[in-house]
Amino acid sequence: MNSILRSNKLSKYFTQLDYFTSDYIEKLYQELHNMVSVEREIQFHKTHNQICINTHKDFRTEKFKGVRDYMIGTGSLVFNWNDEFIYKKSALDGMGERLVTNYQEDERLFEKDFNIISSTFKDTIFEDLYNRLKQKHNIGRLRIMKMEPRKCLSWHKDTSPRLHIVLDTTKGNFMVIEDEIKHMPKNTCWKTDTRYMHTAFNSGTDQRIHIVGVILDD
Repeated sequence: MNSILRSNKLSKYFTQLDYFTSDYIEKLYQELHNMVSVEREIQFHKTHNQICINTHKDFRTEKFKGVRDYMIGTGSLVFNWNDEFIYKKSALDGMGERLVTNYQEDERLFEKDFNIISSTFKDTIFEDLYNRLKQKHNIGRLRIMKMEPRKCLSWHKDTSPRLHIVLDTTKGNFMVIEDEIKHMPKNTCWKTDTRYMHTAFNSGTDQRIHIVGVILDD
């Protein structure tokens, strides 16, 4: 494991990026802390523990009436994790695993349509971050994700890679993609190939906060 963690050259699924300085990422974290804990302008979704920095192009329409624009992009666009997990015993995938059948029943939303900065983040460092990332990638949703201590995500795969900017973490936080495990240090930026099976876990006693962007150009 240590050899994997020491070098990007040995990594199949993790690539460290030099897009931002550690000071810049620290400013993102301090601004988030101010907005959530001091000014209380925003809050994490109570189920997903997420905030979406950008929002849907139709966020002003009747479809999203009453929903804060930074909440529209939280959670999964495919599965409804608010409901109890439902498994169809007769439906198996190629590896013999049961398929989750709790698909979103409402009209599906798509990553490419999240292309406007959320009003809450207008004229903040997060808008600057979003604009910088758009110069480098075709970005879908850009979310702030919080993982509480002693938590683990499901074993799953995405349809596109993910960009991770580490705002807050501890040594007990790891991401696992297939047979590879990685601790991403605070104030670093990574591209992760989450098109392969993966999970993440926080075995520490403090929260983990990452900014996670969907990369649509691969």
